[in-house]
Amino acid sequence: MVKLSVLFVAYDFTSMGGLTHLKLGIEYVLVTGLLQVLQVNYTHASQTFLRKRMSQAPTVEEALALYGGQSGEELVVATTHPTFATSLEGLDGTGKTLYILKTAPLPMVYVNFGDRDPYVILNESGMEERRKHITVYQFQSTSVDGWTRKEGDESLAAMAQLARAHLSDGKMVGGTFALDSGSTWWDVMQECKVAPEEEKAVAAAVAKGKDFRKSGGLIYTKANLVVSGVLNWIKAQGVYLIITHQKAEKWGPNGPILGQYKSRINSKVPGLMEVRINMKKVCKVCEGDECEAKTHMGRDFLGQIIKFGHDGSTIEGMTFGGTKGQSGVDFSLIYQLYTGAKYEPSI
Repeated sequence: MVKLSVLFVAYDFTSMGGLTHLKLGIEYVLVTGLLQVLQVNYTHASQTFLRKRMSQAPTVEEALALYGGQSGEELVVATTHPTFATSLEGLDGTGKTLYILKTAPLPMVYVNFGDRDPYVILNESGMEERRKHITVYQFQSTSVDGWTRKEGDESLAAMAQLARAHLSDGKMVGGTFALDSGSTWWDVMQECKVAPEEEKAVAAAVAKGKDFRKSGGLIYTKANLVVSGVLNWIKAQGVYLIITHQKAEKWGPNGPILGQYKSRINSKVPGLMEVRINMKKVCKVCEGDECEAKTHMGRDFLGQIIKFGHDGSTIEGMTFGGTKGQSGVDFSLIYQLYTGAKYEPSI
């Protein structure tokens, strides 16, 4: 959808619940509901440009003023916190939540979206000061029957609103916004955004006397736009975005494939992440992933980098922690690898 031929595209931020983003002379007011662009805040440069014939290109000066362009030098000087987004992927109990709550930058907004209660970690000895700077929101199903569509819609809208409250206007630059887990978030997104579109498609096919054949495509468009919109907005607020993703067994023609797993992740998320880490734990004795030997006591936590947006050719594939007597992978290590500088916490 193109508004006013100013070369900007409005996306469907159905769950953003009122997020306002004013950066490039354009003010979007994003509300719960279908695609809406409610207001354009015109600068003097944009007013001048819009009065010209639509077929006439703006000058370089007008384009810079209208769209907020800057030189590479200006961008580097203006960037005080080189933030990056991270996906932590692994089976249950592999240290994903520990990585966030114990090592990620403060202040922190931690959104528990259907994962285990973080109380045990926050209550550990040594967490007394850190937990003072961690705000926890918890969204859980209210019944044993699982999430209802109404609960899902409400929780998606609420997450967008709390992000707006904590992150807008640079309130948390250099801090962390964590979503634990992104897998459950995507499950809810599919129920609330994908399933209704599929139901419409089925009804339309039946009305025409045809069989409905599910092929993805357009029925996922709304959900994918919400995912991309929410995560890109959070990243643009100068915070470190961290999302966890659970893993599930891979299945072959004869059932689950022993020892092989894949991340439960929305297809758009990998492209939005600068860093992806495969989290796992291995036996301290035999280093097996699924050791069940009764005499093999203790586990080491490992983190293997499977995507690295900066110098990935030398970093990707590296495994850190555990087996060499080191501690598990943590944020300060990833920060140093990504920026080349030592991480100096502000809190």
